[in-house]
Amino acid sequence: MRRIFWLPGVAAAALVVVLAASAAPPKGGGGNFLNYSLGETTGTTCPGSAACSNVAAEPAIRADGAGRFFGSSENSLGEGTVAVRSSDNGLHYTTLVSPDSVSQANDTGFAPGGGDTDLAVAPDKNAAGFYNVYVASLSLLNVDVSTSTDGGATWSLNPVTTPETIDDREWIAADTNNKVCISYHDAPQGITVGCSTDAGLTFTQFASALDANHAFQVGENGIGNLAIDPTSHVIYQ
Repeated sequence: MRRIFWLPGVAAAALVVVLAASAAPPKGGGGNFLNYSLGETTGTTCPGSAACSNVAAEPAIRADGAGRFFGSSENSLGEGTVAVRSSDNGLHYTTLVSPDSVSQANDTGFAPGGGDTDLAVAPDKNAAGFYNVYVASLSLLNVDVSTSTDGGATWSLNPVTTPETIDDREWIAADTNNKVCISYHDAPQGITVGCSTDAGLTFTQFASALDANHAFQVGENGIGNLAIDPTSHVIYQ
């Protein structure tokens, strides 16, 4: 059994820690940890490359129903996000094309996202047999959502037009094979949740996560991650 933990490094570098436990670990724990940095350059596989270094921070990690691990991290506002994938139980991670598609052919390095990042994987397969992967990234005024329908090979970017501007600390969660929701601190520092039913192409449903009885918490809250029950489809913020 292997368990994957994703942690920010001392110098804001994203690290992967792999716990490789035996089939019957001794009581009280056991197993060995392996720590290594990930690469920022597309196609870099780590460990095993001299290019396994980065300046990314605030990472996220999820697994799909096929046993693949996907991770994302951010390079700061305007410099885009890094995405990685593992197909061998987390022993190695390969850097994917940046989910911020504008940066793929942009020699200046500018990308629309690059702030706080989070990642979600659909619980059900799409028509092509993949589990959609979604990366949310913060831009200067709004939230960007990038979608991969082919296991991270390619991405489509949707700069979400939220009802407010000056959004902050977004989270993302997926449901079925094409529904994805985001939550974020809006301008007054309330909590807004928005959902898409076309795999992140458009977000047309927005609502406050704070009901009338808790309106006093606008500006007095700390936003946590978002989750969706795949059976009941209830959204939790």
